[in-house]
Amino acid sequence: MNVNGIRVKWYYSSVDAVIDNTKTSNKILCSIEDEEKVICCGEALCSPNDTYDKEFGRKLALTRAVSISELDKATKASIWEGYRNMTKVPRW
Repeated sequence: MNVNGIRVKWYYSSVDAVIDNTKTSNKILCSIEDEEKVICCGEALCSPNDTYDKEFGRKLALTRAVSISELDKATKASIWEGYRNMTKVPRW
């Protein structure tokens, strides 16, 4: 997804790892980048006991990435608007 020169990407992986004494099974990483570098990343880990929900994981990873970024409020709002309208039917 591209918004005002900012690129948002999601990466998916299935992992069997133990992180902080919790076994994980699926991981979604959200990367926010400009033309030169990665600005920030956020991740969502799914417990093996939970039902995998790609949409929820994408939103959680994006929330975490945006929350730690130093982007201004208007840019953050445009990223969320771009995410909402990324599909033919808006998400909310």
